Amino acid sequence: MPPGDRLSSDELIYRHVPGEKITQGNPHWRAFLPSPKDPLLSIDRACIVSLADSHRRFCNQAQAKQTQISEMICTLKVESVDSLSVPTMAYPLEDSEEPGWPNPAHGVIDFNAVQLALHKDKAKQICAVVMKAEER
Repeated sequence: MPPGDRLSSDELIYRHVPGEKITQGNPHWRAFLPSPKDPLLSIDRACIVSLADSHRRFCNQAQAKQTQISEMICTLKVESVDSLSVPTMAYPLEDSEEPGWPNPAHGVIDFNAVQLALHKDKAKQICAVVMKAEER
């Protein structure tokens, strides 16, 4: 199923970052880089789920999959990602038996719109936006 509608530019989103992608207390740019096989980078929509519930769902999924649990959650404004020409889309997850599902708050940062050669640069730019927002 492809992603749905673009998110409103004033919406806030959460990106979970596992410990392996944190350097000296800050998110590493790789936390914002999709995998080569899946150009959709998962986020949660703050207008639908609280930060605590988003974190709880992510941790339940990580424990079930035996992957690293989120140690940091970055909050971004959609307009800051969209300004980098990387669309942010609604992508609710409904049909799964996995823990933490369904997830109506799920969305994606859609790297399909970005040339593969530019994924690393865009991930670094998104990370820089996060770092700048956290300085405020």
